[in-house]
Amino acid sequence: MERIDILAKITDLEYRLENDELTDQERMDIDKEITRLGTQLNLNKDAQKALKILNKRVWMTYSDIEILQDLGVGKLKIMSHIGIAQDHSTDIDLSNAKSFYKTFYAKNKRLENYHKRFGRVFNPELYD
Repeated sequence: MERIDILAKITDLEYRLENDELTDQERMDIDKEITRLGTQLNLNKDAQKALKILNKRVWMTYSDIEILQDLGVGKLKIMSHIGIAQDHSTDIDLSNAKSFYKTFYAKNKRLENYHKRFGRVFNPELYD
């Protein structure tokens, strides 16, 4: 269901609550449906946000990775989008930015050179 369809359905249900003669059970059922649709609306928004960040691929920053983890995206999925092989993804430390970048570039020298070529260089001294 699209976002607009969900919003239209919620509006219709709220209109019924305000204008129709309903029993208590019918009101509770409509409230539950509105809650379910609202939850679905938020899940769609979170999924779109996660997809937008994942599409950054190698240009993801550590703060992007933190957002993805908060949204429930797994480490293996994040690492595969960045370009880290599955067998090396366990070696990447996501506890803080400094350790992430150090382990990230240690495992993927090709990406370090790629980033340097385009002007994005990690300097560990900035995090000390």
